[in-house]
Amino acid sequence: MSKKRRNTSLGESDFKNIREKDLYFVDKTDLIRVVHEGYQVLLLTRPRRFGKTLALSMLRYFYGNNVAYRALFEGLSVSQDAQLMALQGQNPVVWLTFKKVKAETWADALYLLCDCLVESMAEHGYLGEHPIYAVPYQEALTALKSRHPDPVRCATILKRLIEWLHGYHNAKVVVLVDEYDTPVTTSWLSDYYQEMLDFLKLLLGDALKDNTFLEKSVLSGVLRVSKESFFSDFNNFGAYSVVGHDGFSDKIGFTPDEVKQILQDHGMNGPQWDEIAKWYDGYRFGETTIFNPWSILNYVHHPFYGFQPYWVNTSDNRLLMDLFFQSSTRVQDTLESLVRGEKIRVPINPYFTYGNLKTSDEAVWNMLLFAGYLKCENPTKVEEEIFYDLSVPNSEVRYIYKRIINTWLQEKVEAHQELDLMLEYLLKGDLKHFERFLRDFVLRVVSYHDTANPYTENFYHAFLLGLFVRLDGTYQVRSNREAGLGRYDIALIPKDTGKMGFVFEIKTPDPTLKETLAAALNKAKKQLKLRKYETAFKDAGIKDVSQVALAVQGKDVLMKTI
Repeated sequence: MSKKRRNTSLGESDFKNIREKDLYFVDKTDLIRVVHEGYQVLLLTRPRRFGKTLALSMLRYFYGNNVAYRALFEGLSVSQDAQLMALQGQNPVVWLTFKKVKAETWADALYLLCDCLVESMAEHGYLGEHPIYAVPYQEALTALKSRHPDPVRCATILKRLIEWLHGYHNAKVVVLVDEYDTPVTTSWLSDYYQEMLDFLKLLLGDALKDNTFLEKSVLSGVLRVSKESFFSDFNNFGAYSVVGHDGFSDKIGFTPDEVKQILQDHGMNGPQWDEIAKWYDGYRFGETTIFNPWSILNYVHHPFYGFQPYWVNTSDNRLLMDLFFQSSTRVQDTLESLVRGEKIRVPINPYFTYGNLKTSDEAVWNMLLFAGYLKCENPTKVEEEIFYDLSVPNSEVRYIYKRIINTWLQEKVEAHQELDLMLEYLLKGDLKHFERFLRDFVLRVVSYHDTANPYTENFYHAFLLGLFVRLDGTYQVRSNREAGLGRYDIALIPKDTGKMGFVFEIKTPDPTLKETLAAALNKAKKQLKLRKYETAFKDAGIKDVSQVALAVQGKDVLMKTI
């Protein structure tokens, strides 16, 4: 399975470098056989940092005919298959990676996309010296390097490159596209989604659909974008996600046996296993148990530091934060229950649509599953849908749910002491100073976009939940739970019954009734009085309860304690 190496391959995703530098390598070359036997166009979706780039790099050197790479595969599983090895080094390979296409505007994103195509073409610079292909090759480079590139013209260049390579080598072409969905995610966050979709539909659809010059194409990403899909009308196409029961389930990520071998090879036998499983296990790809490979390699590379949230610290988590603040309170409440170890049962649709994230709770759970923030188990088909049990996979991911809002807050404020002081006033029952600090914080550091309708109430609800995470050691933080004669918005339940408890009711003015902020505050106060939420605290032996009515509109805040 694997051979003991002195150095891990941590951070190295180039198969050639790993083999030539004699770095530690878990043999995943059986992937080559599954790809060869599969569809002409394959899409592999897995969470980030699970080894997708390395998998595509391995295919790159297997198929690539520009240099003799056969020695790289000696001693590995694939080398035992003579029939398969006869295919090694037989095809020109187009390598595209979109991982750097992260821009705030469509113009900047288009520039980065064109630069990716330039880098790909540069690997085949010999075309620029060929009498047949030199002129169109140089014209394509000129179009891509233009200060104002034409997106339609640039999007057709991949198809033309495939044709040129086929003609030059008299062999079918292999196209490998890494992180194909990174530009899509960034465009959705930065409001040029449709422009990006139109470009990628033309770029990938035109080049890969029913192309007689194409031997194989493999694309990798986190999500399979659908409805607006580039692949919807492909005839010879297969997509393989974390919910698939297929030959790819154990080809990306580490299986339990592989992890045990890794530990043995690094002299870490026995007592670490239970904690390793608690921290980094928990994923289910089809019916296969998978460990997070990035975290496992970090753990064996840095044994002195013990168990750390290695994987969650590699992402900017912008999409996750946007979801938390802009999703419905149902999503926020359910995330809270997931962090406590509970499960939810929802239908999973592998065809993901970004547009549904703001309108469908199920789309949120789908995104979190495919991105690696949830695991799925126990599939059951109900009519046309397949339902799964979803839960937080391990301690590492649970960590990010607890800290994601804190991280957001820390990015917004100049020092931690400000938040701590705000909470200190709250716990002392000094709600006047708490209100003043809250209002001042929102005015100074929160953007208008964060608090704008229709997300105002969701924002403040999520903001306070995130703030109260800092009290996790002494208070239970609950939201939208039944108590008394209704359901409160947020409650802080002290673990020491001698301390004060808090219950919050948040209201925004109803625009259809032309309500004022003061009217919304009175509505919140009235609801607190009528619903008698404090009885739930008293039943738990907590005698001192502060009920807080909160009215919010944009950056305006009014608060009243009952």
